[in-house]
Amino acid sequence: MVRFVRAHPEFLPLAANCRGMLETNIGAEAALAYKQSVGVRLAQIGARLEALFPMLAKGQGVGLLMASYALMIGLWQISDPPACLAAAMERPDMRMFRVDLEKQMGAVLVNLWEGATMRREGSGT
Repeated sequence: MVRFVRAHPEFLPLAANCRGMLETNIGAEAALAYKQSVGVRLAQIGARLEALFPMLAKGQGVGLLMASYALMIGLWQISDPPACLAAAMERPDMRMFRVDLEKQMGAVLVNLWEGATMRREGSGT
């Protein structure tokens, strides 16, 4: 995923703006049709993940995909300050807000996926 984002720098900004621009500026029927088409693809990919990782229960593949997406969008948003703060981000007291997107994304996605695929049935976690 990190390689994909590096090769397609427009992906995360577009994905982050998708809901705000697309889903809120179209009619209910078009929004529902869009969600349904995305849902079909998510269900297909989620089922494939569940087949590859038998420790995932039915439906957990979709949840894992959605959690991955949410992490990526959130990390991108905190790693890409608005233009009005770009210069200020160089200040030492702003260091905590400087995020290495690729490094953090790789780490959190590995943690998420390892955690999800290492769970044992009946463990409750």
